[in-house]
Amino acid sequence: MAGTRAAIRYAKAILDVAKDNNNAAAVNADMSSIVNAIKGSAELKEFLHSPVVKGEIKFSSVTEIFASAQKETKSLFQLLLVNKRFELLQDVAIQYNALHDELNGIETAVVTTAFPITTELETKVLAK
Repeated sequence: MAGTRAAIRYAKAILDVAKDNNNAAAVNADMSSIVNAIKGSAELKEFLHSPVVKGEIKFSSVTEIFASAQKETKSLFQLLLVNKRFELLQDVAIQYNALHDELNGIETAVVTTAFPITTELETKVLAK
């Protein structure tokens, strides 16, 4: 619970900076790639959570892995280094994506049907 609250605070801070710089969408793309990379690699997740690996090594690694990231994303890496909270990176990215979607009025819906959905019905659902 505390980790989630901290992740929300970091995400809000980065979103505020990104909005001020008119770069929220590009940072959202960075956060999506961070989430996908960590979900797709158990080794990366373990590396970020490891108390044995020094923060500077984690910082240099994520900076290299996400070399094309926006400056706001790289400032998040720096902030996580200073505060020794790299284990929150995935949670911060998830929270950022959620806050960005909320800001833009994007909602997630799950549609369950008793029969295979047709293209026409899918179009109607997506329009709503």
